[in-house]
Amino acid sequence: MKGLNIHPVGSTNADKLFMIRNAIGVLSLTRNPLNPLMWAHYGGNHTGGVVAIDTIEAGLESPELNIITASKGGVIYTTMRPSVDGDHLPYHSDLNSQHDRLMLEKLFLYKSLHWSYEEEVRAARRVDHTPQVRHQDFEIPASAIKAVYLGARYLPALVDDHLDRLPRVHLQCAQYETYLCFQDSRTWDLHAEHYTP
Repeated sequence: MKGLNIHPVGSTNADKLFMIRNAIGVLSLTRNPLNPLMWAHYGGNHTGGVVAIDTIEAGLESPELNIITASKGGVIYTTMRPSVDGDHLPYHSDLNSQHDRLMLEKLFLYKSLHWSYEEEVRAARRVDHTPQVRHQDFEIPASAIKAVYLGARYLPALVDDHLDRLPRVHLQCAQYETYLCFQDSRTWDLHAEHYTP
């Protein structure tokens, strides 16, 4: 007769993955503020804004603060999902920037090839796990903000916003270099020109 396969709570890979997902936060960024697909999907169909940040001033390059720094966080786009089957996963408290690079990539940097248009970069760091909280903000100091890009449909959207539901980003961020995006009349590209509110 076979014995029971009993593991202490938290010792299986499934348990460790659950703890990692709850204890490590990932900030997703893009390399290109003028990526038309990013604007269509995440920029309110060109009515929103993009904030350009200096990753050093934002603390995203610090190996003491981040398990994966922004400069080492380029997403790896593949057709196959990475597998951690057979790997010995670390406990979330043991993860740091000096950890095995391949393991960090498997845990945080792989994504389907279908998403490669995003040109995504990630930073990962430990967060305080609070049950029932789906996300936590990464604190980015104001000094790290270098520019604000307003979408190609931002100003027309404000004109149509009779209930004042949209934030007046161009007024709230007037201290930053501001650009207004526009679509090229001959290509599908976006461009930006300096904008003064």
